[in-house]
Amino acid sequence: MSREYFNSTYTPVTAGAHYFYLNHTYLRFVLRIIVDREGIVNEAAGVRQVLTRFDRKGNSGHNIPAFMGACMKDIPVLYVEGNSLAEAYERALISLYKNGVRIETQYDKEGDPPSIDATMNITIRSPWSDPMIHKAFPGGIEDLREYVIELLGGKDHWVKNMDDEKDTRWEYTYHGRLADWGTWRESGDSEKRERAGIPGTGVNQIEKVVDKLSAQPYTRQAQMITWMPFMDFDVYDPPCLQSIWYRLLKDGDTWTLSTNVRFRSNDAWGANFMNMFGFTHFTKLLIADRLQEKLNAPVVLGRLNWQADSFHLYGKDQ
Repeated sequence: MSREYFNSTYTPVTAGAHYFYLNHTYLRFVLRIIVDREGIVNEAAGVRQVLTRFDRKGNSGHNIPAFMGACMKDIPVLYVEGNSLAEAYERALISLYKNGVRIETQYDKEGDPPSIDATMNITIRSPWSDPMIHKAFPGGIEDLREYVIELLGGKDHWVKNMDDEKDTRWEYTYHGRLADWGTWRESGDSEKRERAGIPGTGVNQIEKVVDKLSAQPYTRQAQMITWMPFMDFDVYDPPCLQSIWYRLLKDGDTWTLSTNVRFRSNDAWGANFMNMFGFTHFTKLLIADRLQEKLNAPVVLGRLNWQADSFHLYGKDQ
């Protein structure tokens, strides 16, 4: 289907668990293949009902057409694109607010409305371009600078001793998991640590990714993970970041580095923009710049694909 069917004004339509973001021209085509709950193609009443709703008001006023509401039993999957971080962030927030499902969380306080949740896929076509910083995010320039320093390893010493209940420092840092995977801190001596990885002896995935890509620029194996299943199922606040995957593509004398980032949980208002900003700088400074030295050729940031299994807006933030 040609891209002319799509425009900047999107209408959410669902058939079962499938979402389409369509203008009215393509909507008329798609609705002819909607199957009703009995499995019979609804060519007449259903099509007329939906077209009437959308043609009269442009939108049903609900997250999905009202006559399909009974089928909405799944977490919706949403997709947005933007040229810059700021543009994509804004579009993701709007899409979540319009199309997300309402659901309670264990973090709600009495009187809070349900959170809004969806699985979100965000593609930023040029993450190193301006406008990079959105004016509407909960923080300032100093917060962004501090977060970048954290992702570069500046706060790895803030990690707690996991066997000390009185230690109130963090259970991990992202940089620590990526640069020293498989280790954690304990207050006791090494003899008591039968299965504990001593800090500094883990897997430096950052170095391995750079080495892998520089040796085999065509590889599909350049990824890093944070999850430590022998620990993270039991900690109070396990890592939201799950993996980062990189791929190089050559254009003339220049290499373009594409990035896929996956979060299991991403606070759309309270954390997402800072996360995307921070990991864009992480990729530029710790991956792309090092690759440029090893490959002896320019390496630029390509598109960033950001996948959040749970992209949510808490009730207190609505």
